[in-house]
Amino acid sequence: MMFFHIPLQEAYANPDIDPATKRPYDVGLKGNEGHGAAKGNDGFYEKAVLVAMESDHVTKNTKEVKVVANGHCHITENCRRVGGVWNCFGGGGSYSGYGKVGFDRRFRIYQIEDYGETIRTWKRTEQEDVVGEQVLAGRGAPALRRA
Repeated sequence: MMFFHIPLQEAYANPDIDPATKRPYDVGLKGNEGHGAAKGNDGFYEKAVLVAMESDHVTKNTKEVKVVANGHCHITENCRRVGGVWNCFGGGGSYSGYGKVGFDRRFRIYQIEDYGETIRTWKRTEQEDVVGEQVLAGRGAPALRRA
């Protein structure tokens, strides 16, 4: 996993498509605010995130970075898969930042198991509801094929 406060531009790129359903891999609420990425792009996503491979993996072609966790955007809480890497937003877990009437603040929780090979996520709202449970990597996650 990688963590960024200011999201990379690719967090807003067109998501991968599920080959079975033809639907985008984009889960959760979005569009409540503008993009929070920097205006410039030095290519970090293409030059580092997408090319970093696990050195000790049996097949030698498994991506090291499976999830990018983003902050900065307080009323965005989706996970979108771009280039086989999930880009997730937390949903504004602090009362010190801006919010929106009708949008319960929430924390995104990541559960990492199997020495980092399985990553699950969900959000817990300020009303203590658990929403948006999904498996991002490992058993039960969507296949990494891109349509």
